[in-house]
Amino acid sequence: MPSPGEVRAVAIWAALREVVDPCSLVNGTHLSLVDLGMIDDVVVRPDGSVLISLLLDDPLCLYMGAIHDEIRARTSAALAGAQLEIAIRGDVIWTSEHATAETRRKIAQWQEQRRERLARHVADLPMPRLRQETAGVR
Repeated sequence: MPSPGEVRAVAIWAALREVVDPCSLVNGTHLSLVDLGMIDDVVVRPDGSVLISLLLDDPLCLYMGAIHDEIRARTSAALAGAQLEIAIRGDVIWTSEHATAETRRKIAQWQEQRRERLARHVADLPMPRLRQETAGVR
């Protein structure tokens, strides 16, 4: 039978799956911090308090406040009043290798779709004619 701490950790991980990375909101992929591998660990301490460790690709992430707020909001029910500490791992930088295989596949697919859209868009743009004034060539 799992301990109360283990049950709480499972509930917190489930809640964290609902926290969407703000950058992925902007780019339209809507990927969770868990799927991206940005949640390094969830530790339920003996006193019941919880530590969530994050990996970031930039320690000065502009969205850090929003990420903290969303983590607190999504995990509040699972925390059931327990103290929460959110820490950023300073010794490890997030890279796409931390993401799940399925998430890496989704990112690659999304990037390919963007390349195709860009190619179509560029092909439809009217391109100015280039003139070589100095050579007198038209």
